[in-house]
Amino acid sequence: MGFNFVGALGSSKSLYNRALVISSYNDQIKIHGQPQSDDIGLMSGAIEKLATSREFNCGAAGTVLRFLSLRLARKKGIFKLKGTERLMGRLLPQLQQTLSQLGTEARLIDKETLELDCDGWRLRGDGLWIPSGESSQFATAILLNAWDMDAPLHFVRSGALVSDAYFQMTLDLVRNFGMVVDVYENEVSILANQTPISGPYEVECDVSSAFAVAALACLAGQCEITNFPESSLQPDSIFITHLIRMGVEVKQSSKGLKVSKCDSLRGIDVNLINSPDLFPVLAVLSCFACSESNFKGLTHLVHKESNRLEKLKELTQALGAKWTGTVEEGLTLQPPQELQFQQFDFNADEDHRLVMAAAVAQAGGARVQVTGSNCVSKSFKGFEEIWPL
Repeated sequence: MGFNFVGALGSSKSLYNRALVISSYNDQIKIHGQPQSDDIGLMSGAIEKLATSREFNCGAAGTVLRFLSLRLARKKGIFKLKGTERLMGRLLPQLQQTLSQLGTEARLIDKETLELDCDGWRLRGDGLWIPSGESSQFATAILLNAWDMDAPLHFVRSGALVSDAYFQMTLDLVRNFGMVVDVYENEVSILANQTPISGPYEVECDVSSAFAVAALACLAGQCEITNFPESSLQPDSIFITHLIRMGVEVKQSSKGLKVSKCDSLRGIDVNLINSPDLFPVLAVLSCFACSESNFKGLTHLVHKESNRLEKLKELTQALGAKWTGTVEEGLTLQPPQELQFQQFDFNADEDHRLVMAAAVAQAGGARVQVTGSNCVSKSFKGFEEIWPL
C-alpha cells in the first residue's frame, strides 16, 4: 500500500488554546498534551508573558487574536498585537464592535499592528451583543475570560449562529473547569466571582488534523491514529460518520482509530455549518466518489484564512469536478467521470486547510504541485513528514 501511518497526532489546537486562556486565571492548572501547531505556540507565548509584556504576536491566527484581545481587555493599559495584514483586515470590524462594549478601544496603527486601550472590561450597559454571524469565537472569547468577575455577566449572541458546535464545546470546557453558566437559546448568563478549578488537564488529539490523515488513507492505504479519543468534545469528530456514510471502513476503539482504503467511495449530503474546517478535505475526497455530493452551511467560508470556497473550486475543477447551486441554498459537486491527471500548480494562499486538501488530491493520483505548503504548520506541524508534498 502506498500510505501507511501508525502513530499519535498532536493535541487539539482548539482545546489547547482555550485551556491556555483559562489557565491564565489560575496558575495551578497544568495542561498536558503534545502541542504541534504554530497557533498553540503563539498562544502559549502570549499567556506566558501576560504580566510582563505590552506587545504580542498573533501571526496569522484568528483564534489567538480574538482570545488574546479579550484577555488583555480584562487588564488596564495599552497593548499592541502584531499579525498579518490579512488577519487584521478580516477580523477588525467585529473585534472592534465586541471590545467597544467592554470599554476597550481597538485601532490599527499600521496594517499589521492593532493597539488596544483597555480599561478592564468596563461594560457599557446591562449586557453585551456579541456578533456570531461569521464566527462563534467572539462569544467563545467572552466565555473563556469571564472568570473572577465582580458582577454577573449577560450577553446575547446576535446574528446567525455559525459554528455553534464550537461554542458548545467551549461551554463544556468551562463547565469542566467549574464555571456556572446558564444558556437559553442565544442568551448567556455567567455568575460573578468564579475561579477555574485547579489540577491537570489532558488535551485530546486534534481531530481536524486526524481527518486529513484519515482521508489520505481512504485513497492511498491505511492509517492507525493511536491517541484518537473514544469520545470527543471537538465538533470535527463528526468526520467519522461522514466517512462511514461514504463507504469507508472505519474502526474506533479505546486503542484509537483505524481507517482503510475504500475502492468505491459514495457521495454524501452534508451540512457543515458546525464543522466548516472539514470542507476542504471533504470536497476533494468527494471528487473520487462514484456519485455527487451536496454541501450546505458554507456561507462563512469566505471569512477563513482564505476564500476557501473559491480556492476549493479551483482545486476540484482542476481534477475535472463540476459545481452547481448557490452558497446560500447549497452546492452540488459532480465528480469527474474520468479524473484529469495532467500536472497543475496550486497556490495554497497561506491556508493550512488547503494544503491538506491538495495532499488528498495527490493521494488520489492527482499531479498537483503545491506552493506555500509550509503554512500547514499553523495547525499541523509534521504533516509534511506524514505526506511529503
